[in-house]
Amino acid sequence: MSLPTHNQSTTSTTQNPSLIKGHLNYVAGAVEETLGSLTSSPSLQQQGHDMKEQAVNELRAYDSQSAEQRHTDVAARAVQNPTILKTEGQAENLAGKATFCPGMQKFGAEKQAAGEEAGKL
Repeated sequence: MSLPTHNQSTTSTTQNPSLIKGHLNYVAGAVEETLGSLTSSPSLQQQGHDMKEQAVNELRAYDSQSAEQRHTDVAARAVQNPTILKTEGQAENLAGKATFCPGMQKFGAEKQAAGEEAGKL
């Protein structure tokens, strides 16, 4: 299994920043950078470093969205498919707990609650 390189990353940072993708890409970049260090591969180290930078930019873009915009996006997704939103929220909440990230926990809980509420309708 190969890790995605910085050239294979998505353009979600500018169009639709994702908290989960940002965190996952950061971890993948850290792994790639570490592997580059362990194997004495400067290019692999640089790719990992670049992935981490892109991930940080995605996380910042997500964070800069207004709370109102996030709420609107979540509400629209809850109407479209509440089960998927609820499951995504559960996963994000769990990932936030595993990584000690209160932002992921908060946003995951919001998505989960929105999915559950929309599923009752």
